[in-house]
Amino acid sequence: MKLKLKETPIDSISLPPKEKEMVDFRKWFLALAMVLLTVATASAQGPAFACTASAGVPPLLRAEGLTELTGDIVLNCTGGDAAVPVIANFQVFLNTNMTSRLIADPYLEAMLMVDEPAPSAQILGTNIYAGRKVGDNSVAWLGVPVIPPGSVGTRVIRMTGIRANANQLGVASGLIPTQVFAFVSISGSTSVPLNNPQQTVGFIQNGLAFAVRDSGGDSLSQDERTLRQCVNSAVDIADDSNSSTTYSPLIRLRYTENFATAFKLRQAVGNQAAPGVIYNTESGYINPALGGVPPTGALATFQNGGLADNGTRLLARFTNVPTGVKVFVSVAPVGTTGGNNAVYVTNDPNGVGGSVLAPPPATAVGTPRTYIEVPVFGGTATAVWEITAADPLQIGRLDFGVIFAHRQNVANNLPGVGNASVNGNFAAISSVGTSNLQSPIPRFADVSTAITALELIACRTSLLFPFVTNQAGFDTGMVISNTSRDPFGTPNQSGTCTLNYYGNTNGGAAPPAQTSNAVPAGEHLAATLSGGGNFGVTATPGFQGYIIAVCQFGYAHGFAFISDVGAQRLAQGYVALVLQGGLSRSNTIRIGSSESLGM
Repeated sequence: MKLKLKETPIDSISLPPKEKEMVDFRKWFLALAMVLLTVATASAQGPAFACTASAGVPPLLRAEGLTELTGDIVLNCTGGDAAVPVIANFQVFLNTNMTSRLIADPYLEAMLMVDEPAPSAQILGTNIYAGRKVGDNSVAWLGVPVIPPGSVGTRVIRMTGIRANANQLGVASGLIPTQVFAFVSISGSTSVPLNNPQQTVGFIQNGLAFAVRDSGGDSLSQDERTLRQCVNSAVDIADDSNSSTTYSPLIRLRYTENFATAFKLRQAVGNQAAPGVIYNTESGYINPALGGVPPTGALATFQNGGLADNGTRLLARFTNVPTGVKVFVSVAPVGTTGGNNAVYVTNDPNGVGGSVLAPPPATAVGTPRTYIEVPVFGGTATAVWEITAADPLQIGRLDFGVIFAHRQNVANNLPGVGNASVNGNFAAISSVGTSNLQSPIPRFADVSTAITALELIACRTSLLFPFVTNQAGFDTGMVISNTSRDPFGTPNQSGTCTLNYYGNTNGGAAPPAQTSNAVPAGEHLAATLSGGGNFGVTATPGFQGYIIAVCQFGYAHGFAFISDVGAQRLAQGYVALVLQGGLSRSNTIRIGSSESLGM
């Protein structure tokens, strides 16, 4: 016989009140102990590893620039377990193309520093890392070991040497400047929260204002930029570029900063590797003392990875230079403000390469040259100067002198006539707006506008004979004198005269224009309406009206007389008027002239 016991839940057992209170106390004690253990464990672990991004003071970036250095991005990281390193990938995206120099594809000059190491303590692969290009607008630092600071201190991560294509974004039309944004991402072995992942790393403004001024730096008038074909200009250096003869410039080229840091030196003295220091140069990270081993596959060193090819360069491109005209520019500025200075450099047509011209070449007598000839090819000449001094605390400008030289040879139509223009821009000029191995740094888009720098006009005189007649028994005689032959050294000129008739011939149409043979210097074209004259001028009988004579030489003078046919009873004479389209009425005649006419 089996004995079957009844199962009774413990909660159904009736206990005396005192014993029941003891059981309840034990249950609550165990629960409280578990809570305290959990809190103690969490307290021992500390706050999670997290970072906060900042960008300091974003610099002004030149809107013309394709390789503008942006502000550093700094991550301040706290918390985490110091005994458990975090292996992280850091990546930065820009809202424009990133143009940091490729040092060894895919590695860029952009660097990541850990804990602000002094230049002498920087070791590649230990506390400084080379970024790699992962897209036209992005750079990444992969597999960077970061030891969380734990409950004490801050781990500082700095990303520097990031260049941006500012020209791609352009200048804002409103009051708020265009901004370059950086977007920061962290990924890796563990999740790393990041506060403020979007940062402004630059404000875009036009960097350069270019103008053409007169020889003294004032506003330039049309007359002041005008030369005449028949009058020599700076003839000694036109004949011999190495002549010691000095001349004043015809015009000045003025380059003005639009903000104080638009003009920059190539690099600072020594290195450029101190974390957080603003150098205001064209170069980024430079540290000849950098130790360590380059990344796998990077067959290059990174000590001078951020070194620019040159300081800021200023370019002048002359176009449509007339045949037979030589262009000379000043080696150094003829005017400067704001602590700036520059010197002429040899270069290619876009301002790339070459070297600073120091010391300037000497003349045959050993005097340092102040002007140098700029070769003209196909009507185009390019001059470039490089900044050698700049003050980031002042807005300044630089003026460079320009001389146009020629020897007159009117018989062979030299120099040619026409207008030459000049464009002023930063250099080197490029259209490459992404990172690569070959393109120079800095480089700029050509945003310039052509300005007239020279007007070379033919030696032409236009004479108005306001009334002539060969009707009603009257006749008119005219004389045009070529007075370029004189005792003042004026170059002798020879040219034709075209007679333009406005009026009627006995009520009919006016005769067509006719052109004389060439009138030599010191000679006179003389003719009557009824009978014609010398140098091939034919008669225009019955004409009455006015005549405009256009002579292809300077200093033409005219006289007319009206009389009865045969000049038997009366005669009236007058001096022909020089029209505005002839000689300048400003009484300003350029180099080598000896006469000034005006009405």
